Amino acid sequence: MTDVQLTNNHQAIGSLPASLSASPELFDSPLYWATSPVEAFASWISGQPVADSTRRVRSSMWNKFVRYLDSVGVGLAECEAHHVSGFIEQASPKEGQKEQGWRYVKLIERVYVHLNGIGLTQTNPARLAAQRGVEKKPNAPMHFLSKEERQKLNNYVRSVLLQAGEEAAGLKQNKEERKAEYATLWAVMRDATVAAVLVGAGVKIGELGWLSVNCTSDSGVLVVPRSGFDLERRVPLLQVAEEALKVWVPFREGESDLGRVLFPALITRRRDDQRTLTAAMHPATVFRRVKALLDAIGISGDRACGQTLRNTYAACLIESGLDDLAIIEALGFKGEFSVLHLRAEHEAFCNRPAAD
Repeated sequence: MTDVQLTNNHQAIGSLPASLSASPELFDSPLYWATSPVEAFASWISGQPVADSTRRVRSSMWNKFVRYLDSVGVGLAECEAHHVSGFIEQASPKEGQKEQGWRYVKLIERVYVHLNGIGLTQTNPARLAAQRGVEKKPNAPMHFLSKEERQKLNNYVRSVLLQAGEEAAGLKQNKEERKAEYATLWAVMRDATVAAVLVGAGVKIGELGWLSVNCTSDSGVLVVPRSGFDLERRVPLLQVAEEALKVWVPFREGESDLGRVLFPALITRRRDDQRTLTAAMHPATVFRRVKALLDAIGISGDRACGQTLRNTYAACLIESGLDDLAIIEALGFKGEFSVLHLRAEHEAFCNRPAAD
């Protein structure tokens, strides 16, 4: 869904003037809800007994609903069940997002219970929409590595780069005679560095192919180049990624005919085609290699993928105390809702029993 701009009366997500916060009941009127639904909601929820993080998530959800109503030219008093259903279809269209859609419905339903009470409306369009077929289906939880699994992966990456690097260095002088053995060690080092960059820089699998050796020139930072609608961003490196790149980049630059791609697909030509030598790893190859690496250290199933490593990087940023803006910039998010959702999922993960 393309978000339209809020009307002039609507403030930014989560904002609430001090006067509203001090006396929310003064602004809880049918007229105020009808003309300033964002501010009225912020005033109303400020008096609800919920955590600050929950308040922020619900404010973001409500503001998105208000933007949708603005886009179709409907106010709160004119909203009907089909408007709520249309909003849910745009806000959570995929099968895996049905639980998110249900949360929207429950929030809108609670607000309309309140609006009924103050006389703005006499019906509850969210309740009607739910009765007509908005079903509750569970969302798969967002996957993260536990702190123990993070340490296990970090130790694995470091040991691989140290051991394989020493063996490869010994073979380098005779790599033409022992080409297959050298190529295997080279690929093992590359794959370990890929995993380190995913978990230590939060890069998406699709972004790995954009990276060149030049992207690592600044200490402690990885520059992810601009591509399509995604702007260039500078990503702070966790220690495991920084250590891995310090080993991999000099070793990789020793292969002068591989071009500048940070993670080449091959180290040997196929049919004398130079393009196969300098091409970046294909995303499908990265997916398979990362899964095999994680399987090798005991992390399997749906969690054994690059997205879990990116989520884990995000969790490290949250645990380090970074604010929302810094996390949005590091991960390349398009808006605040993504980081609010991430924080909620991380909190849920931390509260799940270890056996889960």
